[in-house]
Amino acid sequence: SKWVECDCGIPDPQVIRMKFSAGRDYLALQVNIREVKVVDIARGRLVAARSCRSHKSRITNIYWCKWGGTIEQLFLFVTNTGAELYVLKPKPQDSTLKHLKTVQHQTRYHWFVNSSNWLLVVDLKHIFSLYNVTPKGLVRKCKFELNCRGTNYNKNDAYYEQISLVELYGEVMCVFINEQKGKLYILGLQKDTMVQKYMYDLYTPSKYEISVIDNVLVVHNMLAKLAILFDVRTDPVASLAAPLPMAYEQYEESKDDENERATSGSTNNMEGDSTGRRRGGG
Repeated sequence: SKWVECDCGIPDPQVIRMKFSAGRDYLALQVNIREVKVVDIARGRLVAARSCRSHKSRITNIYWCKWGGTIEQLFLFVTNTGAELYVLKPKPQDSTLKHLKTVQHQTRYHWFVNSSNWLLVVDLKHIFSLYNVTPKGLVRKCKFELNCRGTNYNKNDAYYEQISLVELYGEVMCVFINEQKGKLYILGLQKDTMVQKYMYDLYTPSKYEISVIDNVLVVHNMLAKLAILFDVRTDPVASLAAPLPMAYEQYEESKDDENERATSGSTNNMEGDSTGRRRGGG
């Protein structure tokens, strides 16, 4: 492999975030709070550019979406006013980002599961909406509420940091941790809403984070430096084993870490990315 130099025509060299497409054929660059440019890696040149459709919209994150069996690529903007779906249509000269669908929300926070194109959005009224991203557009599967405010271990934290969107055994799940009570709740899609399917005891109030490995839900107790393993198929009521000691780095957030965490899906700050174990559901 070798480096490919590309003149993207960006006056200011700042790039807020960048994302490779699934096949690494294209690189999307968010160059400001409203505009994205797409680079063809093989040709080493800019092939498409697009700004938000509304002048009031500000991009909080961008995602390439899975779409098998075609050279066209689905591309998603998540903004403070909702979500915009585009399709990248490759052409011999310049490609285009064609608009497919826009959904409107006064977005407070969002989560996205890349493996299956699930998007969860919570608005300023604390209403959650679950969408599936398809070549036909953004299909809303359900709308629901969660009584989760005031359950943080740290009272200054936002409640949505205790929520994750995950995929277990091919099924989308919404995971919520009541850190004050030390309880884990897993909700599943049923008709046009999310319903509680599982509830587990985490043994103690604490600060928690979540990851998923081979359909096993790993809950990290960040203060006790312990990990608890759950498998909804093997045991729907208890953990797989007693809490396991793990070698965590010291749990202290710098200002940069705090800013990244706050913007993984949030629209309150326009800079950041959706990475990490629990944040942003990626």
